[in-house]
Amino acid sequence: MGRGRGKGEGGEKETDPAIPKPAPKGDQVTNVIGEVGRWQLEKILIVFIAAAPGLAHIFHAGFITPKQRFWCEQAMNAAGEDIPPPWTVEYPEKNKSYLVYPGNMTTDKKLMGHCIPECVDYGFDHSFWVSTMITEWDLVCEKSWLKTLAKLLLFTGFALGSFCSGLVSDRYGRKIAIWVCSINMCIFGVITSFVPWYPVFVVTWWITGTMAIACYTAAFVWTMEVAAGKWKIYLGMSMNYSWPVCRLIIAGLAYGFRDWHWHLRCISALVAVGAVILFWLPESPRWLIARSRMDEAKKILSDASKRNGKPVEPEQIVLTKPSAGGSKGSF
Repeated sequence: MGRGRGKGEGGEKETDPAIPKPAPKGDQVTNVIGEVGRWQLEKILIVFIAAAPGLAHIFHAGFITPKQRFWCEQAMNAAGEDIPPPWTVEYPEKNKSYLVYPGNMTTDKKLMGHCIPECVDYGFDHSFWVSTMITEWDLVCEKSWLKTLAKLLLFTGFALGSFCSGLVSDRYGRKIAIWVCSINMCIFGVITSFVPWYPVFVVTWWITGTMAIACYTAAFVWTMEVAAGKWKIYLGMSMNYSWPVCRLIIAGLAYGFRDWHWHLRCISALVAVGAVILFWLPESPRWLIARSRMDEAKKILSDASKRNGKPVEPEQIVLTKPSAGGSKGSF
């Protein structure tokens, strides 16, 4: 009886295997554009150029407050009367005392200068550094803690930026997060280079640092969402080359200009270039799918497939809508 039937139940041949056919490898994005191709590499290069220069703000903290020799130019008593030099400075722990004149630099390698309690104006050695945060606001002696405070607040901005970047990019999109952070980083970087008041400087520098790490975080997420397979590791790790690149940038700027104002302006100029080329960066297709914006995702994936030499029209792409929970963010 079995020989008389060419097909079993459900219309399948009796010779067909009992094990179901395997589903295509990869996910719905990878199946269209592949794990890696020309499109991914070009777009990741754009993201790299946009995110890398901003990280120089992190390492700029070491060049904006370097060790610099100083001396007292003028000293005044509580009544506002000048105290003529020389001034006596005593070091009980060393059992030493010095007579200090304006312009005298200490020869002690561990001592940058002598602190005069009544000093109201300091001079600095500009043989190497033209201008630093220390020379800008006389952050020596009793004011030396202010440079530590500024850097401490800057690093709190890094922590906040990493956290908030995820919230913003999940809600408004990866590209929007990168773009907004780049523009704000550029604007506040320039403002920081011009402000003459220390409190305002600390605030604008904090905002600049916050935007710098937020931009990098969103850019890293964008990269990880367009890469797949083993290339997710390779391309994800390539984004970490932003750190040594930005170290080279700030080291070159510090040696070439030796003025913290121009360091910030040059970094901001590089960030501005990155903000402009972001015009050619599409939104992350995975984020669009997660937000159920299928038509936009199909258009981007179709363009990517054509760039990678595997053309697929938008109407040929089938995308699965995420669950209700996934549609609120990424997946």
